[in-house]
Amino acid sequence: MKYIIVDLDQTLLKTDKTISDYTKEVINKLRNKGFIFCFNTARSYLSSLPFIEEMQPDYSILNGGALILDKNKKIVYQKLISKDTVNYILAEAKLDPQVLNYSIEGETGLYSNNLERVKANPLAIYDDFKNGFKEGAYKFLISATNPEKWQEMAKDLKLYYEPYFSGTWARFSPSTKYLGNLALFELLKDDKPEDYTFGDDNGDALMIDKAYHGVYLANTNPSLLKEGSRLTKDDYDNDGVAKYLSSLFLES
Repeated sequence: MKYIIVDLDQTLLKTDKTISDYTKEVINKLRNKGFIFCFNTARSYLSSLPFIEEMQPDYSILNGGALILDKNKKIVYQKLISKDTVNYILAEAKLDPQVLNYSIEGETGLYSNNLERVKANPLAIYDDFKNGFKEGAYKFLISATNPEKWQEMAKDLKLYYEPYFSGTWARFSPSTKYLGNLALFELLKDDKPEDYTFGDDNGDALMIDKAYHGVYLANTNPSLLKEGSRLTKDDYDNDGVAKYLSSLFLES
């Protein structure tokens, strides 16, 4: 089977978080040709929902590969950090003076002890975590000035650790975007997938490098690119994904 798999932020979405009519037209033409269209994003379900409803993807791989929904928004795959492990990380974070703040994406929403983050994100819920955390988590986000400690902890806990390019933030996760793709292919019993996968960030690198046909956006941080990496001519504000797909499949 053939797949179009796209990251959202700075890949499919423009700066203003819209998707152009041109991009929609190209993707719909390819879906009519039999392509399976999928999101693969670190965003949560609630954060992705407006775009899911707008584009109606066949599958949505969310929370960095930890959750997969079908076109009816039914959960078909789920992987969580256990409640006990979440509370272990939380207890360690509370004791460390180099930890600035943290947020947890649980099954019921995004919780944070950072008031500024909560004010800036209408989906976030303030929690001082005095009573710990009462559910499993798709990801544990931590802002700390000693990243080596937390990277080592993630390794010990058999979790994936992803630092962000800017600032002090990093993420503990039970999965990766690449593993999310593999989980989808396994669900569909597809042992020879032809995925055309697009992204721009550190969390996208493995799924792009391992894809049947992986492509970085023109706006990708150059440090991620390897010799021979495919790159769109246009960035996310100029329909980079759609123009690349159109040149590959729709233009004679």
